[in-house]
Parts: sequence; structure tokens; C-alpha cells
Amino acid sequence: MKRLAVAAVLATAACQPAPHTVAHRSHELPKPDHRAPVAEAADVTVGLDVALANPPRATVRRVARSKPRARVAAPAPATRGGCSLEDIKRKESGGRYDAQNPRSTASGAYQVLDGTWNGYQGYRRASDAPPEVQDQFARELYARRGSQPWVVCR
Repeated sequence: MKRLAVAAVLATAACQPAPHTVAHRSHELPKPDHRAPVAEAADVTVGLDVALANPPRATVRRVARSKPRARVAAPAPATRGGCSLEDIKRKESGGRYDAQNPRSTASGAYQVLDGTWNGYQGYRRASDAPPEVQDQFARELYARRGSQPWVVCR
């Protein structure tokens, strides 16, 4: 029903007289030819079917999940991307699990930003979590992204 209504509106609009000139970005388009054939409603409907079946990529968006993903610990390789987890912990905090960065929200032994930590296992910040939880989070992050999140490894 919607296609027929849209096709009727488009067909009706195609019969309307066009303006003599159309201004567009500091130049004018030539006067349209009023004797040009008008698209039939069936042609417009086919065009709509194609447009609806193949939407432009710019209009397709990913929707964020409402539930957080289940966190599964994965074994981390000894080194991946230049630094091991021990290297990262030593360089970021000197091995201190209660370390706090005075210039950002990074905290804990691995200096994880609060946005990355994202309330992991119910702890608001990395430095609030016990060492075992911080180590587990670091292993999971390292398994997914290697040493990329840590600037000290670049």
C-alpha cells in the first residue's frame, strides 16, 4: 500500500511544471526540457523496490547490545605486539595494584582507563579490584587486542 501511495505522489510530482532555473552552489543548472517523457508509476515502484532492497551503507548502523557480554578468561601468549603482561605491569605501575594516574582515569597495575574497565566484575575502577581480578582483566584484554591499548608498548 505504501509503495502505491509513494508511486502516486512521485508520478503526480513529475507532472508538475518545473522552475525555469535551479540555483545550486554558485551556478545554475540549465532549463529542464518540459517535453521529456514522464516516468510511469510502475517505473517509480521498481526504482523504490531496488532502493529499499539495497539501502546505502551510510544509513545502516550497529545497535549497541543492551546486555554486557559474558567475560571468559582466555590464556594470553607470553608476548604479543612487543610487550608481555609482566612488561606492561612493570612499566605502567611498577607492579603496584593500587596505582592511580593523577592526570587520567587510569588505575591499577595495568593502568586501565575507567571506560575500558567498564565496571568489570562489579568494581568501579581497576585499582578497586583485587590483584587476581586485575590480572584476569588484563589477560582478557591482551588476548583480544594484544599490547595495542598500552602506549608503553608502541
